[in-house]
Order: sequence, then structure tokens, then C-alpha cells
Amino acid sequence: MHTTPIELPLLATLLLGALAALCLVKLFSRQAASERWRRLSERVVLAPIAILSVVLSLASIANALTHRYYAAHFTPPGRLYTVDGSTFHLQCTGEGSPTIILEAGLGSGALSWGMVQPELSGVTRVCAYDRAGLGWSSPRSDVRDAAHVESELTALLGKAGIEGPLVLVGHSLGGLYARLYASRHPDSVAGLVLIDSATPTDDDVDSSALKTYLSHRESNAAFEKLLAQAVFILGIPRLTGSCSEVPKGFPATTGRMRAEDLCDPNLSVVFEESAALSASRAQVASAFLNRNLPVLIISQDTAFSAPLEVPPILTEDWARNWDRRQESLKSLSTLSRRVVAKGSEHFIPLDRPDVVAKEVDALIQYLHGKESTPPWGSTTTD
Repeated sequence: MHTTPIELPLLATLLLGALAALCLVKLFSRQAASERWRRLSERVVLAPIAILSVVLSLASIANALTHRYYAAHFTPPGRLYTVDGSTFHLQCTGEGSPTIILEAGLGSGALSWGMVQPELSGVTRVCAYDRAGLGWSSPRSDVRDAAHVESELTALLGKAGIEGPLVLVGHSLGGLYARLYASRHPDSVAGLVLIDSATPTDDDVDSSALKTYLSHRESNAAFEKLLAQAVFILGIPRLTGSCSEVPKGFPATTGRMRAEDLCDPNLSVVFEESAALSASRAQVASAFLNRNLPVLIISQDTAFSAPLEVPPILTEDWARNWDRRQESLKSLSTLSRRVVAKGSEHFIPLDRPDVVAKEVDALIQYLHGKESTPPWGSTTTD
């Protein structure tokens, strides 16, 4: 797990803000009618600012120290490999062939598969890993686009001695990375699973209102980045108890690590991968899969919920666009099918791990020749 330094710049900003408020109060209080009014005005304005500054400063320090404690006491559940001067964490469980490679979504690592990997480990060998800068993997300074991620995964699997056949399972942004890997290694990839995957055409929106809204959100990305950094640095999720609850269904230790990691994510990697998203889309759009590669698509239930950032008035537009793009993934191969995980949101590996385990198991059995031919081209709900 990555460690977070105590944010001295933020603490300095808070203290400087309090000092600035003090100066302003003194400046305006010179015009006060009496000494008593001056003292009262200073207390009324400065007391809340001083208290807030102290609380936020202590929360920031406590958050950083607590995360450092857990980072020091939680050892990696897998193995660490050195690839091109960087450390990568890889956790493999189970036995058999093909080997399943789990590629997490934006800002997530191996821990996000904590409810899926144990189930699939009873079927075959399953490996989850942390991309650079996430979990126990060290950060890298190069561009965080799909091409770099694919290159690092290739080197990591080579270092770990993991050869084909492989089944790539990619969630969200990880779906783009898995697609690029599959296109560049057609001889070693036996199957591809895309779980509510991002697509090269995510910015292709057929609703003018939704397109305008998303464009407005993108223009505010810098502010949202600053706000997100402040929220996590100050330990707001920890203060609200988000770090204390083990996700339901997780093994105790893995769940505790997952909860802690959610309270101090490496936001720099999130922003770096987001900044490289256009490049990643272009790389995947120009890459082509084997037309006979079995492709399983598992999508969220858009009738159940929509992203929190989408206003209710645009929910139907968003659902229609998301379903259209998920359905378009079936054109990647003549051997493709789609399953909608009923009652799930975007994080299907957490909401419906049973569907993921069941459908991937069926794919493995098909590859083993033990399962009847799936209904290729179909879209069903489970």
C-alpha cells in the first residue's frame, strides 16, 4: 500500500488563512467605536477560524499517520517483482489453465477483486496485480496510457513466468487495457471479459443536453481535482467512518486493507490515467482483436441506478448512451455475448461478484470443452 506524507503545505495554508483573517479583523476593527467592540469582533471571527484550523490540521496529521501505520503493518498478499526498475505487486491463487488476469478499473488495484478472486481460484489460476503507483506497486514517471500499462503487464507476467493461455478480465478503464493486451498478444489470449468496460467511443454522446453537461464537467476537472485532494488529505472519509467498515463479503484481512486503501487513494495516479484517457482510447480504437476470440461482456443495470454525478433529468439519456456503447462491444468478435448484472451499479465486482464468478467460470468450462456452446450474439439479464 502506498504511503502518504503529512501535508505540510496544506497545514501552512490553513495557518496562513487564520493569520490573514486576524490581519483583516485588526484592520477593520481600527474603525470600531470602542475597545470592547474590537475585542468582540476579533473573538467572533477568529475563534471559529482558529478552531476549524486546529481540527483540520489534526485530522490531516492523524489521517497520514494512521495510513502510514496500516501501510507498515499490512504486508503484500502476493509477491513483489522488479520490472524496469519499478516494483510491481502480483497476487496469484488457485491452479490450472488458462490463467485469469484481473485488470482493475481507474484508481483500483488487486484489492478490488477481493470478492471475485477467491471464487474463481477454485476454477483455475487467477492473478490480480497493482498497476504502477497503486497498492503495493511503486509509481512511475512515464505517461499512464494503455500502451504503457500493456507493456508493464507484459514484462510483469514474463518476470513471474506466467505464459498463455490467458483470459483477460478488465473492469471499467481496465477493459481498455485488457483489450489492448489481447490485441497485441493474440496467440496467448484465449478469452476476454469486459466488465462495464470503458470504450474508445465513450465521448460519443447522442444527447445534446448530456453532451453539454459532460463538457461542462470536463471544464471543471481542475477544481474537482483540487477538491478531491483536499477531502482525502484532510481525512474526511476517515472522520465519516468510511475507513472502519470492512466491505461485506470480503475476507477479514483483505477487507480491512481495502477499506484503508479507499480512505487514502493515490489520487495522482487517478489523475494521470484520466489525463491519458484520450490517448488510451485512440490506441485501443486502432487495435484489432481476433474475430474468433471469445468475448464476454458484463454490464451494469442502468435501470437500477445512474452515476451520482449525472443529474436526474439526464438519467435516461445517460442510460441509453451507456447501453448503446456496451451493446456495441459485441461487435468485437463473432463469439461474443453480453450479460446485464441485475441490480448492480458500475462496480459489478463488488455489487454482483456472483455474476462475475458464474459467467467467467462458464467461459473457462467452454474453453475446456466441458460447456455447451454459449448463445453468441445474445444479451441476457442475470
